[in-house]
Amino acid sequence: MHAEILQSAAAPSNPLIRVFFPLAVIFGVVSYLRRKESIGGWLLYFYYWIYALFVAYAYDVVAHYRVFLPSSKADSEHHLALIATVYPRLLALGVVIGIAMIMLKQREWVWVERLRLALGAEIVIAAVSVGLDARYFPKSFGLNLGRCVMMFLWFLYFCLSDRVYSVFRLKDWESVRPPIPTRPEGSPGSGPS
Repeated sequence: MHAEILQSAAAPSNPLIRVFFPLAVIFGVVSYLRRKESIGGWLLYFYYWIYALFVAYAYDVVAHYRVFLPSSKADSEHHLALIATVYPRLLALGVVIGIAMIMLKQREWVWVERLRLALGAEIVIAAVSVGLDARYFPKSFGLNLGRCVMMFLWFLYFCLSDRVYSVFRLKDWESVRPPIPTRPEGSPGSGPS
């Protein structure tokens, strides 16, 4: 019985899937339509993904808060494993979100480097968490392994992306795109706007 309680706490959140899937499609379309903008395409989709992942993790903690309490009926080994799989991962993802937001606002290369470091730390923490899932919470293993792999793919994106390099390092994303034509002085509609 204790294992069932812990399994439900670590299992995917079904109510959120009904919200996340339509949002993922909407954000995918918006990201595609903004692909020529500096913050568009995969870079924009990254922001949706990390927020959705954080909300999913936080929802699991809040929805099943009783299994995290010291008075939980779980044996101490499973209880410690649950704490070790959930809280470090949630904290590390919060750090990734914080750095990503600063990076978005300041658009300095140093924040890309810090984001890479935070993503690397999140990957290590997620890998340890997946290892604990394999032993203690096998129902959560596949989902959390997928999340870990996606985090690794985002890490590669921030290491290899031309857009990231152009937007944050060179700061020339707009200049390498053809400028929007302007109307010559004196033509209709060319007055001050």
